[in-house]
Amino acid sequence: MPNVLEKKDIDLFYKLYSRLLCFVNKQEKVLPSKLLSPTDFVTLPLEERVKVRNVLYNQKEYIDQFLKTPSVEELNSEERAIISSWNHFEMGKFFIYKHFKNHSIFLSDSDKGKAFAVSGIFDPLEGMFPYPPVLVETVLLPFKDRIIYDGLMMGYSIHFGSGIRNGIKDTYEKAKHDFGIVAQLPSNSVSEEKKDDVEKLKFYLCTGQKIT
Repeated sequence: MPNVLEKKDIDLFYKLYSRLLCFVNKQEKVLPSKLLSPTDFVTLPLEERVKVRNVLYNQKEYIDQFLKTPSVEELNSEERAIISSWNHFEMGKFFIYKHFKNHSIFLSDSDKGKAFAVSGIFDPLEGMFPYPPVLVETVLLPFKDRIIYDGLMMGYSIHFGSGIRNGIKDTYEKAKHDFGIVAQLPSNSVSEEKKDDVEKLKFYLCTGQKIT
């Protein structure tokens, strides 16, 4: 699997996502001076698009409301299912920990401590952030059989010393052990299921970490 979407899927994602965000903007008037079409929306400055996106994920009921509007009737069942799947988003700050051939590892900065396998949209994430770890703020979304970010990502210009880098590595190893690498949202019960207590004890004894 390539680490970016195919052209047809890039077009599909932006078609659906921009329609949803335009709907949110119309309801909330986040950008009150703008009567936006989906085509217009993708050309807006990043800061304005992020404002609308943040409203959506703070009031995610707009996803289901949008799916009940007459304009959605022209979408096929797969397209409606993709939009509905976005209820399973992950929003927040993430460490981009490492790049692999088919995906990049996004490590949650929250207490969930999960590691996500994320694909780029049209630009490989390795080209955007060539020197991990990097702290970013974005939304992770399911898209067909993979996880992507929503095209709106803000990076932090922070230099991480060796101590913090080692801490991030330890967090990654713990997340990988406890949950596996989360490759789909919502994550399935097999990859999400925690190891039993005996296996967890072995892990902590090997790494020297404290059991929590």
